[in-house]
Amino acid sequence: MATDAYRLEDAETDIATLRGQLDRLSEVLTKNDSTDPPNIPAAGLIHHSVTGFHKYASSDGSLYTTGVQTAHHAGGQTVSSAVQATISGLTLNVGAAAYVYEAWLQIASDANVNNTTGFVSMAGTATLATSPPFRGFVAVLGNAVPVTMKIQTVLGTNTPVSFTLDTVVRQYLVVIRGSFTATVAGTLTVTGAVGANQDGYVTGAQGTLRVWPDV
Repeated sequence: MATDAYRLEDAETDIATLRGQLDRLSEVLTKNDSTDPPNIPAAGLIHHSVTGFHKYASSDGSLYTTGVQTAHHAGGQTVSSAVQATISGLTLNVGAAAYVYEAWLQIASDANVNNTTGFVSMAGTATLATSPPFRGFVAVLGNAVPVTMKIQTVLGTNTPVSFTLDTVVRQYLVVIRGSFTATVAGTLTVTGAVGANQDGYVTGAQGTLRVWPDV
């Protein structure tokens, strides 16, 4: 009795089924770190890994890092305590590696009865240590006040990232950008506080925190 020929395609399907990998495009594929940077390709790009992060060598002669974490804040959070409070949603996990980050947050102040100071800062988990020191360059933009540029060099501190809260209704945009190298894994967080437990501020409609590897 004649039977159908066992084709190469049949063998490939059977082998893939046994391995549980019938469709390689849908798999999770592991990429080990490169021991040496790849040669720059004549055209296109070459994917590789460095210290656990996906990179590619481009035919333009440069090596590029890929991958960005993004967190969003929906707005409407009241900040009225001298103790730093996490701005909801603006927390991201980081490993023991070098990173670049940026954050921005809208601020709306009421006509406060008492003059005080508002803060927006970057904080980390208690175990998160950085070397070299953490550094964030901060721009505070708002109506009725000049643009100010400041630097935050220690995680979890209020100063010097500050803005005025007084009897004038104000709108602010706080933009923070910097870099750090974490020596242990932890979380990076945007926090808010005021100079005293009294009238505070409300976060605006949107806010964003983005972190990506600096390798």
